[in-house]
Amino acid sequence: MYLINIKINPKTKINDEKMAAHRQWFKQQFDAGKFLIVGPSKSVPASGIIIAKADSRAELDQLLAKDTFYPGEATYDVNEFAAKLVSNKIESEH
Repeated sequence: MYLINIKINPKTKINDEKMAAHRQWFKQQFDAGKFLIVGPSKSVPASGIIIAKADSRAELDQLLAKDTFYPGEATYDVNEFAAKLVSNKIESEH
């Protein structure tokens, strides 16, 4: 599994069309079962967090490359980890 911190670069011009494409990319990967948790950061502006599941880092890199802000308009800090304990209390905030 992977923890991904995405931060849109401050110089990136964010418009409604680009943000809609970014959100659609999240939804496509979520619906495909690749992104397990997705959400914007509450403490860091223009950023978000993803918990992802991919068969390899190469597969994950291919998924990230489909984001409208890739490459150069956002940074993607990827940390691979092994989930040993997972709470059944994980819920989305609406």
